[in-house]
Amino acid sequence: NTLIFIGGGTKTLSANASTSALTIGSGATLVAPTLLSISAGYTNNGTFTAGAGTLYASSTAPTPTYTTISFDTAGSGNANVEGIAVYNTFFWTTDYIDDRIYQYNADGTYTGSSFALTAANGDSIGIAYHNGFFWVTDNIDAVVYQYTTSGTSTGTSFSLTAANAQPSGITAYNNLFWIADYVDAVVYQYTTAGVYTGTSFALTVANADPFNLTYYNNFFWVTDNVDDVVYKYTTAG
Repeated sequence: NTLIFIGGGTKTLSANASTSALTIGSGATLVAPTLLSISAGYTNNGTFTAGAGTLYASSTAPTPTYTTISFDTAGSGNANVEGIAVYNTFFWTTDYIDDRIYQYNADGTYTGSSFALTAANGDSIGIAYHNGFFWVTDNIDAVVYQYTTSGTSTGTSFSLTAANAQPSGITAYNNLFWIADYVDAVVYQYTTAGVYTGTSFALTVANADPFNLTYYNNFFWVTDNVDDVVYKYTTAG
């Protein structure tokens, strides 16, 4: 079984609990009971409060295997897809050329919905959902732009640190943003207010052309645009 906590507010487990997988969504806070056991996967995009409780976790890392499932985006006009995010059971993808975000059902069918990015965000690459908003990187002006989930620009954006001049992928983890740089092959950490924390980590030599990254099950996963390989990193880099 899988426990999933989503939405804002605090959720408290009043009795001891066990589960095969636990997910804490963005904006949610989970207060643990005296004893919590997780036998497989743990994903935390919100806040976990252990208190005086004890957490037992045991799992065997699966071997990544292609499921043979895919879906085409070109037919919906999304011919230059770059970033992808998940929100509200839908996939949301960026298009680098027409500067739009397209929405797809979980089975890959196009919903017919898309929205245009602000004119300044004319070179969109990465997209992440965090705390009720979409955040989209711009590869040329090195800025991250914020949008409502209905596709309206909020007018909020933040510039990246000088070294992070050609951002690609973006993900949210532990209430922080992590943004890859395509040229220097480094991942940079920012607060959700857009302030560079001074923390970054270099990618492995083989992962020299990082394009997108995501956080899943306590690890970062980074794609490489040249060798078509996905690389796995701990959250410490």
